[in-house]
Amino acid sequence: MITITNSKLESFTPKWARFHGFSILFDNPGKNLRGEGSYSVLVANEEIGFYAGLAEALSAIGGTLLTNTYLFAPLPFDSYHVTVWDGINDSNLSDVEKQHQGDAASFINRLPHSIASKNIW
Repeated sequence: MITITNSKLESFTPKWARFHGFSILFDNPGKNLRGEGSYSVLVANEEIGFYAGLAEALSAIGGTLLTNTYLFAPLPFDSYHVTVWDGINDSNLSDVEKQHQGDAASFINRLPHSIASKNIW
């Protein structure tokens, strides 16, 4: 049996698991530009060259080779992003200083409303 160690994945069939927390991301600006099943628009758009390059590399290598050899779970292009800061979440709550853990837990339990609040803590 193979154990999935990334808490954001529910299974090897790409299906997002519930993520209780937040991160700050550079989102993939091409997700609204792409035609269904086509990467041709992505390759032509300079703003998303990095993401298009990743998609082209995965296509050239072949997803099944990576999955069968390294248990790599390829995700849909629309999910490509760069994480700027991995914020507080269920898996790193224990890293928060003890005296702030209760407030941090309350913050992530109230997401997304806690971010819109003027008084975060």
